[in-house]
Amino acid sequence: MKTRIAILSDIHANLAALKAVLAALDAQQVGQILCCGDITGYGPYPAQCIHLLQAVNACIVQGNHDAAVANRLDPNSFSAAGQSAIEWTATTVSDKERNWLAELPLIVRTDHYVLFHGSLCDPLWEYIITPLTAYAVFKKLEGDVAFFGHSHLSGAFIFRKEQAKVSYQSGGEQRLKLEENTQYLINPGSVGQPRDNDPRAAFAIAELTSNEKWVQFHRINYDIEQTRRAIIAAHLPQSNADRLLHGI
Repeated sequence: MKTRIAILSDIHANLAALKAVLAALDAQQVGQILCCGDITGYGPYPAQCIHLLQAVNACIVQGNHDAAVANRLDPNSFSAAGQSAIEWTATTVSDKERNWLAELPLIVRTDHYVLFHGSLCDPLWEYIITPLTAYAVFKKLEGDVAFFGHSHLSGAFIFRKEQAKVSYQSGGEQRLKLEENTQYLINPGSVGQPRDNDPRAAFAIAELTSNEKWVQFHRINYDIEQTRRAIIAAHLPQSNADRLLHGI
């Protein structure tokens, strides 16, 4: 039985990046794929990314871009580039795809992990980017491990209960050993639009059921120019294409 799980997030309609990540997973003996939301937004292939994740039977939560495309969130709360892509996406996906996005859960809880996009606190679309915001989420976390996205930054916030202190470890391509009496908020980074100055697609693989529990952060190259050309051809904001070159 394959017990490893893959964690993806913030694909943002970047089909080339998603295909590269899924191809890499073929050699990793992964039994399940999790997605922390934002399949859509910014990029040119929202429907294709939806269908690809459906095909691999991924467990997916709703991201804020997905919610906006599904008319569950006001697009005026986004940046100009984000709003433009949401409006374009809403006219591109089918009613069936839009309804599917609308029905995605906000939070998934299992015996081994919790899965969400932004936060467990109100507002749910809050960014967990500081120890202070992470601490507030740890107070609401049931269990030891949660996977989240939204910030596009790979890494983990770590709460050692004996010390009552939150620390942070960046992701990159490191392996994080999961210790007893410790809680973790783990962000795999963004598949389709990294923002940590590394343009490569980010994802993570975790082993949570063996005696030795760990999370391995990964980065992988993909055809950035293919996505850039498609963004420009779709008349989406030029900034959505250019930022892919630098991972910002």
